[in-house]
Amino acid sequence: MKRNRITAIHTLIHTLTHALVVMALIAFMTFVAVVISSCMKTDSTITKDGIRYGFTEGTFRARWWSYYDRGVFYSENGNFQEAIRDFTSATERRSDDEWRARTYGMHRTDYFPHRELGVAHYKLKQYEEAKAELEKSLDTADSAKAKYYLNLVKKAIIEGKMLDTRPPTVKITSPSKKIIYTNALSYRIKGEAEAPDDTYVSSVSVGDMPLLIELSTPKFAIDTDVQLKDGKNTVKVTATDLMGKSASDEVEIIVDREGPVIALDEVSITGKTATIKGAIFDNSGIQSYSLNATEYDGGSLREFPLDIQVETLQDAQTITLLAKDLAGNETRAEIPLRGSAGVAGENAAGNILLLAANGVSDASFGMAGSGVAQNVVFPILWAGLLYIFDTTPPSISLKDLTDTQETYLESIMTEGIATDDSKLKSLTITINGQVGEELLNRQFKTYHFARLVNLRVGINFITVEAEDMGNNKTSKPITVIRKVQKVRQLGSRMIVGMSPLKREGIKGEKSLAVETVDEYLLKSFDGQKRFNTIDRSGLDVILREQKLSASNLVNPATAIRPGRIVATEAIVTGSIIEGTEDIVVSAHIADTETSPVILSEDVYIPYKTVSEVEKQMDVLAFKFKRDMPMVEGMVTRAGDKSIIIDAGDDKHIRKGMRFYLFREGKVTGKVPGKEDEVLGEAKVKDTYKESSTAEVIRKSGKLKVLDKIIMK
Repeated sequence: MKRNRITAIHTLIHTLTHALVVMALIAFMTFVAVVISSCMKTDSTITKDGIRYGFTEGTFRARWWSYYDRGVFYSENGNFQEAIRDFTSATERRSDDEWRARTYGMHRTDYFPHRELGVAHYKLKQYEEAKAELEKSLDTADSAKAKYYLNLVKKAIIEGKMLDTRPPTVKITSPSKKIIYTNALSYRIKGEAEAPDDTYVSSVSVGDMPLLIELSTPKFAIDTDVQLKDGKNTVKVTATDLMGKSASDEVEIIVDREGPVIALDEVSITGKTATIKGAIFDNSGIQSYSLNATEYDGGSLREFPLDIQVETLQDAQTITLLAKDLAGNETRAEIPLRGSAGVAGENAAGNILLLAANGVSDASFGMAGSGVAQNVVFPILWAGLLYIFDTTPPSISLKDLTDTQETYLESIMTEGIATDDSKLKSLTITINGQVGEELLNRQFKTYHFARLVNLRVGINFITVEAEDMGNNKTSKPITVIRKVQKVRQLGSRMIVGMSPLKREGIKGEKSLAVETVDEYLLKSFDGQKRFNTIDRSGLDVILREQKLSASNLVNPATAIRPGRIVATEAIVTGSIIEGTEDIVVSAHIADTETSPVILSEDVYIPYKTVSEVEKQMDVLAFKFKRDMPMVEGMVTRAGDKSIIIDAGDDKHIRKGMRFYLFREGKVTGKVPGKEDEVLGEAKVKDTYKESSTAEVIRKSGKLKVLDKIIMK
């Protein structure tokens, strides 16, 4: 009996346990079904023209990225009200716009709900709402698309409220004068463009060079270098507002690289008094001249006559005459005192003949004699006879220049003297086949000249040619080889591999415009000459050798270890997000040793045309050059493993950038120039406002304070 009760109790317990397990299982399955049903809820799908919108690939998880993806799908197909609803839901779950936001695990996505909200509101002509959302987006993540649409929104608001009443104003502040002279290769133009009414400056161009303005602004500071050619350069700065109204200001920059010509007819001495007669010529105007360090005003004249008497020291053999023009060029003449003590009599006699030929009395020398009296009486006839019987060509002497020399400078001074026993008729300098302007406008015997010559990299041919009144010619050819210091050569820049960008967005066949993105991006990077780029084919070889894929290079889960890729120091990766009408291209430069992204940039292509892709790839490459400039500086604190440099956030220095350490070499040869001594290489660890700390990667010898640095 007792055993039967126990058996019955056990049976009851077993039955109840089984029932509880079944009930729990049913409840769990019901819960899972509810969750799955909730996750896959698509009650916001709509159907238009037989097409269903609002679904996402895979499971709809009701997470921020799910709402964002579905909102993008809605927006791409013109369902803006539904898109606004989903983007709003996304912002409620994750508020800030962000590049490469982490979703789950190691997965990342570009997340811009506020930007896309702004675009949707703009499409619905809800401009104030669009403006608020686009500004929120830019507060947390910079993007070219947000700026593009914010410009459109601002323009629509201005049109609706009729705010544009006046064109913008433009003022060039440097140079301060409307006409200036210079011998520089370039000139820095500074100024400001401003929209005085409640509108925005949308574009500024300096000459034919547009400045990059992605987001219109009430005021825009102008600060850019303009390359100059010889002669007159009219630099026009034009500003345009969002409504297309424009204004301009201009300055005339006259480039003169020829120093004044010092022409001499008479150099004589009587006692301690030297007499100098001749002229100084210059196309831009003579600022000043000095005799033995005593300076006189040149009056900005283009031709300044010389008729000077100056007291000399007892044993003086020369007088120094220095002429300066308005462009900053200088010509120096060391004038021998002919006829003075210690000078051979034949030189004095030759000088008398020269003076006679120019109608100058021999009394200037304190001499007399029937041998020269006839020359004074018949100067013109004698001059003519001199030209007829003159068979001796002019002589040319160049200062500090030999037949062939090497230099590291961008330009050199071609300075010298041309002389002839009768008179010189012409004097020209030919540079790499281009004949310069005639340096003479009158005939004299002796000319002191100076010409600043810009050098191309490699071999430069310079020829100085003089011709006298008897048509005798003399040519003085020289060869100048311009070299570039190793640290400034393109081959020494950061080696960057160009990886194919990942295509995202709409599915199906790529548009022709998208197909050209990688090609034009590589072309634009090469054109900027900022980085030493390796194209896709070269990078693929390296990756195969290292058994890596492009995605491994910037994936934190598979971070590259030091030395894994010897041939590249950084890699450009990114994405091409193709919409139905537009394209967003975002690119990143990442360190191939440690994988962190050094810099990210993006562009927005509103129209899917090849020409627009080419234009925007130029912009994208320019952004990388602008934000990773080839800064030069110096070491302010030196150590064996770490250093501090005098460049930081103020000069766009970024963590992960590499630079050379070098020491300036000694000047070699008569033509100034020097090869720098490379000391090592370092990588930026942290940046501050005006300084950075860096890790020394390699070095040779002990580093010192004031050693130089240049970014790779």
